[in-house]
Amino acid sequence: MARTNGGIIGTRNLSSFGKDTVTSKTANASSAVTTQPGTRVIDAIVVAGGGGGGYGLAGGGGAGGYRTFSNQTVCAGTALGAVVIGGGGAKGGACADGSAGVDSSFVIGSTTYTSEGGGFGAHAFRCGGAGGSGGGGGGSNSGSAKSGGAGNTPPVSPPQGNAGGAGTPGNGRAGGGGGGSASAGLAASPNTAATGVAGSGTPNTITGSNVTYGVGGTGNNCANCGARDNAAANTGNGGEGGGGGGGGNGGSGIVVVKELDKVSGVWSLNEVYDNVKAGTWTD
Repeated sequence: MARTNGGIIGTRNLSSFGKDTVTSKTANASSAVTTQPGTRVIDAIVVAGGGGGGYGLAGGGGAGGYRTFSNQTVCAGTALGAVVIGGGGAKGGACADGSAGVDSSFVIGSTTYTSEGGGFGAHAFRCGGAGGSGGGGGGSNSGSAKSGGAGNTPPVSPPQGNAGGAGTPGNGRAGGGGGGSASAGLAASPNTAATGVAGSGTPNTITGSNVTYGVGGTGNNCANCGARDNAAANTGNGGEGGGGGGGGNGGSGIVVVKELDKVSGVWSLNEVYDNVKAGTWTD
C-alpha cells in the first residue's frame, strides 16, 4: 500500500517568502521591484501628487489620490510592471488657480492601478478643482460661496479621497480647505476670516515607519500676505492656499511595495526541507 509523508497544514493554500522586504519608488521606473525568489504575495500603496494652492484669498490644494492594495499575488523572481510617480501641482501665480497634481500608477501583470492627482486650490471668486481629493474654493466678496472640488474623481472603491471645502463670501471672506485622503476639507467661516481647515490624511506603516499620506492644503484669508509653505515631497499632500505672494506647491506622490512573509496552505515534508535548504522558509 502506498504511503505519503506527513506535512504542515495551514488555513489557506497561499505562501510567500518575501522576507517583508520594502521598496519605495519616488521617481518613474520600468519596474517597481524585481521580486525575490520566494515572493508570492505583496502589499502596495499608490499615492498621487497633491494639488497646488491658489493665489489670493485662496483655497488649499486637494491631496493626491491614496490607494492601498493588499495580498496581491505575483510571480516570484520577476520584474513587476512600470511605475509612474505623479508630481505635485504648482502654486497659482498672480490672480490664478493652482495646478492639479499628477497621477501615480503601478502595474501588476496586465492591470494598471492608478491614483488621481489632487484638485487645484482656487483663486478668489473661483471654485476648486476635482481630483483624487478636491481643492478648496476661493473666497469671494459676492453673495455666494465658491464650492470646493469633488473628491474620489474618477470614482474607485474604496474611495481614494474626499471633497474640498467651499470658499466663503463676506467681509471676512476666505478660502476653503483642500480635501484629504481620510476626510473632506472644511468650508471657511463666513464673515469671520476663519480659513477652511484641511482634510486629514491617512497614516500607514508599510515602510516600517508611521507616515501620514494625503493631507489637504489649508485655505487662506489674506489678500496681501506672502507665499505659503510647499507640501513635503512624496506625501501627496496638497499645497496651502496663498495670499498675494502665492500659495504652496503640492507634494509629489510615491509607490511603496512590500514583499510579504506568509506561510499557510499544505506543505509536504519534502517541500519544507527544500525551502529550509534554499533559505526561503519564513522566519
